[in-house]
Formats: sequence, structure tokens, C-alpha cells
Amino acid sequence: MKKTIAIMMLAVLLLGLLAACGGKGSGSVGNDPLLGTYKFSKMANMTVQEYADLVGLSLEEAQAFMIIELLSGGKGTLSVEGEAQNITWKTEGEKFTLTAKDENNRDDTVEGTIKDGVITLDLEGELIELSK
Repeated sequence: MKKTIAIMMLAVLLLGLLAACGGKGSGSVGNDPLLGTYKFSKMANMTVQEYADLVGLSLEEAQAFMIIELLSGGKGTLSVEGEAQNITWKTEGEKFTLTAKDENNRDDTVEGTIKDGVITLDLEGELIELSK
């Protein structure tokens, strides 16, 4: 039962990512300390370890649920459950904007924050954190 609820929550969060408002992103260029790989670390008030225990995964498997790699030039990749796609990203202070193409090749944009090695995304009111 708990595993089913967790899977349903994740499905809702993924739908939020795909249903986000459109926009265009451009990013930073150069030797940026924000660049690197960020892995799933928290959803709402549930840590990645609590999520892993709930759905019967190892910590590494749970962290791999969602990975964002920020590359120079505002480019990067977003992997959700092993499915990777190209993204663009930009920042304004701590504000973080991620843009990906949906199945109809339209821009889907998700906003959040990036601070101290943590990206926090707001998916229709549900917060997901990814840490370096």
C-alpha cells in the first residue's frame, strides 16, 4: 500500500513537470560553481532514504530517480527514472529556471531555487530537492 502511494505521488510530480508553463531558458557560461550533477535528495518532507525504504530501493537507486546535470552555456540533462532529455537552464540570483521540451516539442518550464549545492523545484506546489 505504501509503495503504491509513493508511486502515485511521484507520478503526480512528474505530471507537474510536464504541465509547467512554457518559457525559454538561457544559461551561464564559463567556470560556474553551479555546474555539476544534482541527485534526488528530498520530496516534500520525505528524505531520499525514507523514500528508498518506503518503495524498497537502495539509496543509490532512489537518488537516481531524478538527476539533473548542469553544463556550461545553460545546457544540461534531466533524467527521470533513467529517461534522459536535454534541458536549458538559467539563474537570476538564487532563482533557478529549467526548460525541457514536452512530447509535442513545446517548451515546459519549471522554476525553483539553487543555493548551497541544492536545487529545489516547485512542481505544482510539491517541492523536490536535488543535491550535488
